[in-house]
Amino acid sequence: MKKAFLSADLLGFGAKSAAQVLSIIDANSRTELNLAGLRRLLGDKVYFLHKIEVADVDSSTHGDVEPSGREDLNKPIVVASDGTVIDGRHRVELARHLGVNTLSAYLPADLFYSREMS
Repeated sequence: MKKAFLSADLLGFGAKSAAQVLSIIDANSRTELNLAGLRRLLGDKVYFLHKIEVADVDSSTHGDVEPSGREDLNKPIVVASDGTVIDGRHRVELARHLGVNTLSAYLPADLFYSREMS
């Protein structure tokens, strides 16, 4: 992440628990996931749905990805407290390729209100 998401717009869909976000990630995936590992990454936090700037997202945390073009840009990405994209790196890259400026994202409350990112 290049900066905190203080300028993001709240979409108003309310809060989701980490368990609910994990269910969303699992539903989005076409492959088997390490649910225990994802549970640790998500922690015991509350996540809010926001619009974020694609330019602010660093999706290369685990290496570069190439979008297939089948990604659904209407599905929100999921970002951890450390700024890591947990779910949606292909969607971020497709958005960049298509010139889409914003995406919906589930962000933990502490990330949204943080002034500094590590």
